[in-house]
Amino acid sequence: MRIHFYLRRADLLGLLPLLYLSLQAAHAGSATWNLNPTSGDWNTATNWTPATVPNATIDVATFGASNTTSILTSANVDLASWLYGARPIWWVAGAVGAVMSVLWNYAMSTLFVWRAR
Repeated sequence: MRIHFYLRRADLLGLLPLLYLSLQAAHAGSATWNLNPTSGDWNTATNWTPATVPNATIDVATFGASNTTSILTSANVDLASWLYGARPIWWVAGAVGAVMSVLWNYAMSTLFVWRAR
């Protein structure tokens, strides 16, 4: 009787990988925003590839380059994650920060250090 209990437990544990794979397949609503969407409405399926609207707590919405830069929702949206796929130009932010830092230091030094007393 005791062996039988352990064998049943092993059968249940054997089903866990299948359950995990079925949950992965449930990401069917996950989609990527099109380069040329028909409108800026989130809930229009033709704006996504594949033509499905990501609107579940297990869905993933992916965004890359697009000619539509403003997206509106006509209903509430639930997502597991939101991925931005375009490559940001990070060095521009670094260069602007460096220039601002140099200008700020020059202005404060002029005001407080080099000022005639």
